[in-house]
Amino acid sequence: HNNCPKCDAVDYIVEGRVDQSSPWIIIAQGDFDWKDSVLGRNDRGKPVSSTFESGDEDLEFEEVPFSSNVQAFLEYRLTFPTTRQAGYTYLMFAELELPGWII
Repeated sequence: HNNCPKCDAVDYIVEGRVDQSSPWIIIAQGDFDWKDSVLGRNDRGKPVSSTFESGDEDLEFEEVPFSSNVQAFLEYRLTFPTTRQAGYTYLMFAELELPGWII
């Protein structure tokens, strides 16, 4: 349950690397759809019914596709560079899912 609108992440960077000595490679980056609008809030304790293919249509969610990436990585890094109120020191979100394939 996120009740801190100033804490909303408004953009993201997804990176990967093949081992700990390799540089990070940007897989995807951009703004969330809610960057310039009011973000809806999900009720606390409401069950989530999502699948690998789709988020729960009864809830507020954002899907960030990076299907153009065809490289497998050992490590992933997700960065939220900016919050809704620039310089705000807190970041809050309720759930994060990075689906993928085990190879």
